[in-house]
Amino acid sequence: MTSMSIKRRMILTLLGLAVVFLAAATSIVNLAVTPAVESLERDLAYENVHRVRQYIDSEFDYLSGVAEDWAAWDETHSYLLGQNAEFPVTNLIDDSLETLRINALYIFDTDGQLVWGRLLDFRTGMPILPENGFSRPLSEEAELVTHLAADSSTVGVLQTNGAPILMTSFPVLDNLGQGPIAGSLIFGRYLDPAKIEEISQRVGVEFSLFRIGQDQLLSGARAAIDYLLDSTETTYFDASEDGLHSYRVMHDIYGQPAVLLRANTQRRVTEIDSVTTAVLVTVTAVFLLIAAVWLSINRSLIHPLLMLKEHVLEIRKTNDLSRRLGLQRNDELGALGNELDAMTEALEISRR
Repeated sequence: MTSMSIKRRMILTLLGLAVVFLAAATSIVNLAVTPAVESLERDLAYENVHRVRQYIDSEFDYLSGVAEDWAAWDETHSYLLGQNAEFPVTNLIDDSLETLRINALYIFDTDGQLVWGRLLDFRTGMPILPENGFSRPLSEEAELVTHLAADSSTVGVLQTNGAPILMTSFPVLDNLGQGPIAGSLIFGRYLDPAKIEEISQRVGVEFSLFRIGQDQLLSGARAAIDYLLDSTETTYFDASEDGLHSYRVMHDIYGQPAVLLRANTQRRVTEIDSVTTAVLVTVTAVFLLIAAVWLSINRSLIHPLLMLKEHVLEIRKTNDLSRRLGLQRNDELGALGNELDAMTEALEISRR
């Protein structure tokens, strides 16, 4: 059997301990820290897209509340019945739309004919021609212009030639919410870049919108659409180097998927990096500690033992019993050296 020196054994033992500690630290980062941070990122991404969707829903609620108030109003009702010719002059003005932050206000009679309508661009303060704003005439959107019951309503997204627009429609009734139904009143608010920026600032989440069905889509958005349209899940996640994206589908006035909402969440890579850095610092400290332990053991134990070994071998080789180790130590090794010197001296005396 091949012998191994104590010094080598100690070195291998300390190196083994260092390797085990390094492996344990790496495993902790990979199996515990990283999954925990990724789970936190996913939860935060879900919360972010949920917050954006909640805010957009609150926009729908606002539009619905204002539209319902205007629809169930004697002034509007009598106007559609031909009894209030002054209504457009006193109420249907651009200032009213800007005050309400409404981009679109349209009124149709019961035959689906447009009575009054305006599509307003807040940036310029100028009206937008319907053919430039909507993909097709609003009179062809049956869900918006036709109401057969007093309690009916329509809420949803409508695709346009530009940004999507949030639409609400209610039947026009009297102040008591009673008929006969005189027509339909429609309110709309654009989800244009300015509105998206406003919402982003309010909820603290950067997000973007994609039209479902458009040809040019990012690969992540296309994968999200394919997944969400074929799944019961409401949220899809897509990770990239710059962040974690969470997606949700928004439906149009017919209940069909129309717009893909993507919220961007900054990845917590810095947290993983900080933990990894802490682990590396700890590992380095452990290596330095092991080195210090090794130097202490080598000085206090290994070196004296080697001196004892070399002294005994030298006496054996030269047969010179006059040699003395002279190990000046106040511990067990010092006592062993003194006893060896005493034994050597006794042997020397016995040979004379």
